[in-house]
Amino acid sequence: MIERFPTAIDISAAVRAGTFSNIFAVRPFLIADSGDVVFLAGGSLATGLFRARNASLTALAVDGQPAGGLPTDITYSGLASEAAFALNSSGQVAFLSVIAGPGIPEFSRNQAIFLADTDGSVALIARA
Repeated sequence: MIERFPTAIDISAAVRAGTFSNIFAVRPFLIADSGDVVFLAGGSLATGLFRARNASLTALAVDGQPAGGLPTDITYSGLASEAAFALNSSGQVAFLSVIAGPGIPEFSRNQAIFLADTDGSVALIARA
């Protein structure tokens, strides 16, 4: 049985994105065979990619936070602008994000593909 979430979820303490104010319809949510649900949402503080699993919510990537597999001063900076993510049957999530930080050009060579594993760890797969 899949447990349901309340209508409004305050995620500020866990992921520093604030309270959801928008769930983006540009890219609909995805559901894995495992029951995981992955979706892109905007919060009162930031936009992020989230996974709901067994009545718990995990931020996979949030704009302004360090990008997985890169130096800590390189951050996610355009999850909503890309809105590209895929989910496999085991719950792993591949996603595309604009990145920002020292040495990253603003309008070119600033995209990367990441893989979020089921334990929440994120690895860099490819960078343009």
